[in-house]
Amino acid sequence: QRDLFDLWRFIVPMTPNQPSSPSALPSGDSPPIQGLTPLKQLKQMLRHSVIRLGHFLFFARNALFPLVFLLLLATTQPEFPFGNERMDMWLDLLGFMVVLSGQACRALAIGQAENIRRGGRQKRVAAKNLIQHGIYAHTRNPLYVGNLLIVAGLGLIANNSWWYIFAFPLFLSVYWFIVFAEKDFL
Repeated sequence: QRDLFDLWRFIVPMTPNQPSSPSALPSGDSPPIQGLTPLKQLKQMLRHSVIRLGHFLFFARNALFPLVFLLLLATTQPEFPFGNERMDMWLDLLGFMVVLSGQACRALAIGQAENIRRGGRQKRVAAKNLIQHGIYAHTRNPLYVGNLLIVAGLGLIANNSWWYIFAFPLFLSVYWFIVFAEKDFL
């Protein structure tokens, strides 16, 4: 029941007079401040909505991503690039190398971060401190960079226009929302 309540709180915005406990709210869930210009109120409401969506996507990502992959695998067929079977082999090899680089990026991130907890805490964005050494000194989100490389590599291997049109932009936008929510938390 608590998970359903939390999911409902992520999706349905709170009204200013709605009581809440601080522990029930992800960061960035304060109601709009009165007295701002309409443009600033709109900007704050959009920011609030993006952060809320980022928290929801962080919560749902472990189910969402496999479902997207299964849907694409079930509904698409690999194609030969320019009708050339040999070029397909080279594209598969390139895709495999991109997938391996994504896995390497993830391995470096997991090996460097002594305090990473899979899925945050109770499927919410959480961290004890900001990691600034190792691969985290070069990119703020090496796990996400690795995941995006894996998606790009699988797209090259599948070589279907739907993977290029749908999968990579979807994953990129989902991670953008999640990163926005994490930046608000930090």
